[in-house]
Amino acid sequence: MKNEPSLNILCRVDASLEIGAGHLMRCLALANALNKRGAQCTFLSYKQKGDLHALVDEQGHKRCVISSDEQAAPAIASDKSYSDKLIVASQMSEEREAQRCIQLLGKQRFDLLIVDHYHLAKTFCRSMRAICKRILVIDDLANREHDCDILLDQNLLPNASTRYQNLIPNACQTLLGPQYALLREEFYQSKTIDSLQQEEGHLLVNFGGNDIHNLSALCIEAMANSKYVKSADIVIGANHPSLQQLKSAISLYPGFTLHIQTKEMARLMHKASLMIGAGGSSHWERCICSLPALIVTVAENQVETTRYLDSLGVCQYVADASDGINNSISATMLASCIDKFLSSPDLLESMRKKASEIVPKQAGTPLVCDTVLTLL
Repeated sequence: MKNEPSLNILCRVDASLEIGAGHLMRCLALANALNKRGAQCTFLSYKQKGDLHALVDEQGHKRCVISSDEQAAPAIASDKSYSDKLIVASQMSEEREAQRCIQLLGKQRFDLLIVDHYHLAKTFCRSMRAICKRILVIDDLANREHDCDILLDQNLLPNASTRYQNLIPNACQTLLGPQYALLREEFYQSKTIDSLQQEEGHLLVNFGGNDIHNLSALCIEAMANSKYVKSADIVIGANHPSLQQLKSAISLYPGFTLHIQTKEMARLMHKASLMIGAGGSSHWERCICSLPALIVTVAENQVETTRYLDSLGVCQYVADASDGINNSISATMLASCIDKFLSSPDLLESMRKKASEIVPKQAGTPLVCDTVLTLL
């Protein structure tokens, strides 16, 4: 592959205030790694609030925008449950989506299409084969059929090996489990992170790119009421809806520091004694950094994996806030959970050890790149 011309790769993924940033961030991690190995990546996505297009530009990738008035995905009623929102688009809608994408891309042809999207499935991918030689689908729902050459699901579940039976072609290669977690390069820079010292009583807070329910503010109140918290890093995305409120709250506590769209998450994780955050891809970032965590899920698709990791002693599942902050979660309750762990070094060490066994340090994104490049 070293002497061959650059590979042309297309990523069909979206980010928004409603969808969140996770899908795009893991595609960016893979695209950045593939780019360093001779690939050229183009991101194809809708223009909408919270789309993170500036981040794609900043990292040097090409971008092709689907205008919102061209959107082919079906309208979703706001009063529908999370599961209802994930009902697969009709075959006609997927076909229209594919044809609009093909028309928008013109004469461009691609060696690989990467699809990371809950509303796109078999019909979309089958149509996109007209301009894409191979297809990699990134999924974690296992609720619809796919037409792909590689299926990647980085979740850890007891039934992982059987979830996609009858949903993918017989010849499809499966990459299942956190050994294929798409993490950014910073998490593999062992010479840098191994020298970092953990700080006693130091917490890290992060609820993803959007944190639409502002759980960060609740955690600030909880940490302020804790008997054992000495300092904290609070990480938010550029699209956080309550930025000014958080800045005001954090200004009251000299030991608390706010980070916006940080590029140093691995360093911050190695610095912390304990983290409070959401499920999803953050699980694998914490695990590779051997970081104990208290988890508040913020989407229904985070619950199953979080419960399983809790049963393995990798984290503690505190509450679900998929529909917002409710009676099951409060600053007082979070403060109690924080103090339980910070006052028990043995409890923290046990969780740290179990977390360290989940994600191999020599796998993840580099291993996925190897698999993709071998296919191409």
